[in-house]
Amino acid sequence: MKKIPLKMSIIRWVSTRKDAAADDGYRSLAAEYGSERQFRRKSIEEMLQTMRAVGIIEIKDFEQSETGEPVPRYAITEYGRSRLKYIP
Repeated sequence: MKKIPLKMSIIRWVSTRKDAAADDGYRSLAAEYGSERQFRRKSIEEMLQTMRAVGIIEIKDFEQSETGEPVPRYAITEYGRSRLKYIP
């Protein structure tokens, strides 16, 4: 079975959750994309930020990491939901 691009999988994954953080996505998608060179936590964070910039997802909340840094939690927007029909 052919995989869809990682960015599309992230959008689909976020759409199935109330809110989601980059680390959650990394763990959830590791089985399918873990062997790919692009699959890094930093890449997922950057993809989430890009999706946020174009209005597909939005920041719903923040939590605090173990190091005290704020960690954004994302949710899909109505615009993002309307784009899901284009993802196989």
